[in-house]
Amino acid sequence: MLSPKFKEAVKSRNVLRTRIMIKDAFVTDPSCALVDEMLQYAKDNGLKLMEPYDGGAMKRFSSEWNRAALNDELAKLMNNFSENRIRNLRSMTKTVLGAQGNKNGKTIIKWKASDDSIGEALATMRTEGDNIKEVLEHTEAAGRKWTKKDVDDMEKAANRILNAVRQYKDNLPTKR
Repeated sequence: MLSPKFKEAVKSRNVLRTRIMIKDAFVTDPSCALVDEMLQYAKDNGLKLMEPYDGGAMKRFSSEWNRAALNDELAKLMNNFSENRIRNLRSMTKTVLGAQGNKNGKTIIKWKASDDSIGEALATMRTEGDNIKEVLEHTEAAGRKWTKKDVDDMEKAANRILNAVRQYKDNLPTKR
């Protein structure tokens, strides 16, 4: 669902703002469905966002991909908003951040845990019907000791997820 702010940016022909919102959508929706919807909306409304590929370096191989590389490629997108970079970012985002899936009507976010302890911790914890205390005890029994930083990092990640959910819900059409 497209936000009113995004639609306004497109209608006001604000190319930079529109590009920034699309760039941010790679992170907020790793499935890239929102990116596709945003690009189509801009195209349908006659806003020309794309530039020719500048031939600049891109991390094209999954062996090079991690969060730092993703941030670097997102920054490069702002300097060269091309189909080549967007295509590469679609694959990269799905690999680094994971893609959203749907299980029994519930949205599940799958995290790639190899990069950081936050992703590892979140990948370990499944809250669907699980008791969080049991998950923590199981993890500790497996040799993982939780530090205050781990818990703080998990709290920050959870807050980012909650904010993304709230933002998504705020942009849903109202039922009449």
